[in-house]
Amino acid sequence: MTTPTYTLAQFEKIDELLSACLRRPAIEDVMSHPLASREYANEVYFRPEWRLFDACAEVMGLAVVQHFPSATEAAADFVTRCLSSSTMVGEE
Repeated sequence: MTTPTYTLAQFEKIDELLSACLRRPAIEDVMSHPLASREYANEVYFRPEWRLFDACAEVMGLAVVQHFPSATEAAADFVTRCLSSSTMVGEE
């Protein structure tokens, strides 16, 4: 079985979106914010993970991403595998 190769741009996009998800505030903090509304919660808390899920599905395939409990776990696995392999990330 061959190891898939991804472009540096694909790796950087997922890494950046993962970092954004890991830096977002806790849902309790989002909902206790004075401006809290459904739209605010979606934008601040949920949308970053939705963007990450879409990027992971685009790069790795939906079938692969669905095996993980969350998009952040799929992305963390992807980033870890890319960083620990000398061949997974190649030229564009």
